[in-house]
Amino acid sequence: MKKTFLVSLLIAAAALSFAQDAVAVDVSDMDEDDQLAFMFFYGYEAIMEECCKGAFLAFDPDWNYIGGWRTDQTPEGFCTDVPTGTIATMQILPIGIAKTMFLLLGDRETVAKMVGLDCDGVYACCLFLPNENMVVEAPAYNYGRRLLDDEIVRHGLEPSVFYAFMEGEGVTLDGMVYAMYGNTATASEIVLDGMGRMESKRAKDPLLSSLKDPMVLVCLGCLAVLVMLMAMLMVYNSLVRRKLSRADAQAERDEHNSRIEV
Repeated sequence: MKKTFLVSLLIAAAALSFAQDAVAVDVSDMDEDDQLAFMFFYGYEAIMEECCKGAFLAFDPDWNYIGGWRTDQTPEGFCTDVPTGTIATMQILPIGIAKTMFLLLGDRETVAKMVGLDCDGVYACCLFLPNENMVVEAPAYNYGRRLLDDEIVRHGLEPSVFYAFMEGEGVTLDGMVYAMYGNTATASEIVLDGMGRMESKRAKDPLLSSLKDPMVLVCLGCLAVLVMLMAMLMVYNSLVRRKLSRADAQAERDEHNSRIEV
């Protein structure tokens, strides 16, 4: 129970400090249980951000494997042939918290396997291999950004395009995330506001907006090709006329010379 409380406490502390650029933690002053809990949560966050090789696994109270999730850069044999330098930690988590943590990773398969388990908690194992100069974002900031990403995609937009547009409007990603946690605006309200700004900008410059339409670009391309062909045809006709004119002049000269010779 103490370990579970420590994990929850670390999550809450990280959420309160997410607005800072960097948070330095001195684990040397922690006791062994605190250090393990901190490294467990730190490794989980690194795995969630896909910034290292790592896996997050779940086992039932009898140590039967339930399921797990690994980052895209993690090889299949990572958990059976653990590389040197890998940090491995374990925590006993209430099944509700474990489900939430796997849901945040997008691992719905493992969550589904936990449904109906006749136990109050599970063993959660975190294995991660830190990269050189690895930087992990504050959990609350990372989660807020994920909420925005999902909302943007749900409205049919590309997150990078949306963020670049809002940056041009003077609204940074940090500002949007902080607005969410400050209860100033929800993710949906932020995205709808951004879409409204996009529509307003397109309305102010309809020509530029229409030029970005794929069908308009295709039509303009066809028109350009047609104009080019017409120009080439005109040049060709001009050259032919010149040659014919020269040929007629030469024929007249030849006929005139032939008459003089006679």
